[in-house]
Formats: sequence, C-alpha cells, structure tokens
Amino acid sequence: FVANIYDSVQEVLGVANSLQIGSYPRFTAITPLHDLDVLYILGQWNPQQHDPNQALTNLEAQLNADYENPTHYAAVISRQTHSITIKFMDGEDEVFGVDVVPAYVSGTNNYGEDMYVVPEIAVKAHRERRQLREAVSKGERQMAWIPSDPRGYIAVARQLNAVNEDFRKAVKFAKGWRASCKAADDDFPLKSFHLEQAITRWVAAHPQTDIFDIIFEFFCCLPDFIRYPQIPDRADPTRNIDGYVAELSEADRRKVIEARDGFLIKLE
Repeated sequence: FVANIYDSVQEVLGVANSLQIGSYPRFTAITPLHDLDVLYILGQWNPQQHDPNQALTNLEAQLNADYENPTHYAAVISRQTHSITIKFMDGEDEVFGVDVVPAYVSGTNNYGEDMYVVPEIAVKAHRERRQLREAVSKGERQMAWIPSDPRGYIAVARQLNAVNEDFRKAVKFAKGWRASCKAADDDFPLKSFHLEQAITRWVAAHPQTDIFDIIFEFFCCLPDFIRYPQIPDRADPTRNIDGYVAELSEADRRKVIEARDGFLIKLE
C-alpha cells in the first residue's frame, strides 16, 4: 500500500527528485504506519532566487493537476505552512497521509551525500510550529530555509542496523512504548525522533549490545535525556534536535519519568 502511494507521488515529482525521509527509510517505523514524508528536490540552492511560498504554490498546483490516486480512498490535497499534504480519506477518517516538503540541494555531508535546505518549520518543535504558522499567516514574518540532512540520518541508521539488528528493534520497542503513552495522554511530551536519536548515540558507542541492554539503558537514562538539549542536529551543530526539552515544564518531565518508572516495574 505504501509502495503504491510512493510510486504515485514519484510519477508527479520524478524518481530522481523524490526522497523518502522520516522513520520509514531508517527502518524504525512502527505499525500501523500512518504517514509518509517525502522530500521534493527542486535543484541546487541559490538564496537569492528561491522563495518558500512560491515553491509551495508551484508544488500544490503540480499535484492538483497531475496526481493520480492509486487507492480506493478519496485523496485530498492541501497546503500546510511547510509542505503539501495528500490525505487519503475514508469518509471523514484519515487512513493515510503523505507530506511532501520542497527542498534544494545545499552541500554534502560526511558520507559524501547531498544535504538540503527545507522550509524552517519542518524541523521546529510543535509549539514553535504553531507560533510560526500564525506569524506567517498574519504576514508578520517570512518563511526561511534551514539546512537538513535526512540522508545522513538514514546512513547512520543503515550502518548501525548492519552491525546490530537489535538497534532498530530496540528503537521500535521504545517507540511503541511512547505511542502507548501518547494514546493514553495526547499531551505526553516525549518526541519520537528524540527517542530514536538517544538510542542511536548509545548503540553507536556500544555496537554489540543486545536488545535488552539497549532498552534497559535507554529507560534508565531517560530522565537525563529530558533535562536539557544535548543532541546536535547533523545539518547544523548549533541547533539541537532535542531543543524542545528546554520548553518542558516540571510537570511534563514528571509525566515522562512516571511513565518510565511504570515501564521499568513491568520489565523487572
């Protein structure tokens, strides 16, 4: 199902111009899979020529004109602040979604692979996204472009998984725990990508560890992970992928730690 949808998006964007990003190509997606993130690569970056709003307008028009729905669900195309979304609807229920983010090639990473710039909201924390959307919609500020390195994150995950398949299994296990917490409390603050990168760093330092030790170490260290931002973004070391933890209240941190304690008691 996902492959058919991705193929249908590539029919519009072009195979060479599309890149799956997010947890799916990093082998760490959990089921049920609800969405797919795709970069639409528009060419080489030139800060003097490229306007995010124009890129989004052109992309929306292109999808509306050329997209062919391969499913029996209704496909609804809409513009978000940083992307164009295709929602597959069963009546009023969203079955699946594709988020297409425009991007330009801008440099290479340490693997010699392309890096990109994307509309800045694509990597913002939820609260920052809402504030930025409001400011842009009111005309109070313009959308900017920021660096992004999805291929680098995919390469790291691919290497770790080749050395130790328990890496992706441990990440999926921890993500499943986080999803259950989120299902019970929609305000549960821990972010999935933060969780994944915390495990990634630990497994990179202990590549032969088995799944139990990976999971146990993650949950034991979880309070430290939410004390302050500490994981630099591959594309911009001055920014942290866990920057949102600086905004967490003590109540937010207690919520995560109490959920963690409950899990460790069950694990024991």
